[in-house]
Amino acid sequence: MTLLFHLLPLVLFYATLAAAQAFPAGSIVVFIEQLGHAVSGGAAGAREAPAILATTVGLLAATVQVLWLRLQARRIEPALWASVVLVAAIGVLSVWLHHEAFVKWRPSVVCWMVGIVLWFSQAVLRRNLLRSLLGRQLALADSAWQRLNAAWVGFFGLLGLLNVWIAHSYPTAVWLEFATYGAPLLFAAFVAVQAVALARHWRGAGAVRGARH
Repeated sequence: MTLLFHLLPLVLFYATLAAAQAFPAGSIVVFIEQLGHAVSGGAAGAREAPAILATTVGLLAATVQVLWLRLQARRIEPALWASVVLVAAIGVLSVWLHHEAFVKWRPSVVCWMVGIVLWFSQAVLRRNLLRSLLGRQLALADSAWQRLNAAWVGFFGLLGLLNVWIAHSYPTAVWLEFATYGAPLLFAAFVAVQAVALARHWRGAGAVRGARH
């Protein structure tokens, strides 16, 4: 749950983007189109509106999270700041670059960026970001944390490649279905499998099992 909390702005960004693209005639998207001064030419069209809306939702969610953490006197983890930067960067590029190729490559770029950050932190900085995020919830050996990090790096790398392959091998409608539903389902399945596999390592799990007996 801690990891999901820090990735929430990015998750909301893509969920909003998918919904806005699926229902472009929605009143809220039409309203966002009035924010045309944010793009070149002073007019936002159907292509720009979903990205503007998704970026707004993602940044608002991040703002609420930061304020809540400050009120709780809790540390703001790097993962949250990374989500903010990704939301802002992808949103701006989505508004200013309308070429179909960029739109199709965007999910792959995000996947590879996340994978590179996880790999760089472990290999170069000697800091396992997953351990920093989940260390209080999971009791794992050092080697297990490294394998877990490698699994995440590999997953995002493969997901990015799969997105590119589908984008260039199938019609745009098929790719859009994959980007909207397929990729999120694969990510959910990946997280679910790991949650089940690591169930006995969650802190407090032993106490809960003992209480049941």
